[in-house]
Amino acid sequence: MFPFADVRETGNLLQRAGFAEPIVDADTITVHYSDPLKLLGDLRGMGESNVLNDRRRTFLKRRTLRRMCEIYVEKFAGADGRVPATFQILYLGGRARFEAQQQPFDDDKRMRLS
Repeated sequence: MFPFADVRETGNLLQRAGFAEPIVDADTITVHYSDPLKLLGDLRGMGESNVLNDRRRTFLKRRTLRRMCEIYVEKFAGADGRVPATFQILYLGGRARFEAQQQPFDDDKRMRLS
């Protein structure tokens, strides 16, 4: 999995990238799966595999994967046997800066003028 991003961090990244008035919003969604392997399939389909350079380059052994699924079900399955997975979706927006752009009001400047 890619390292997790905090909502505030993503807003700061937008500012550092040169966007004006960054807006960040988030939705948290919990999905229930009948099988942990279906969750893994969805993660792969979303491109949420391990993208880090320091990742392990060999395949996971079937025995290890099977045991991981057993533990996941033991620890997290609900009464119906389904396993939950929670996703946070971030929405980012901002405008390109331009010279005539209205600037935020500077309260300190107003205090000096009065």
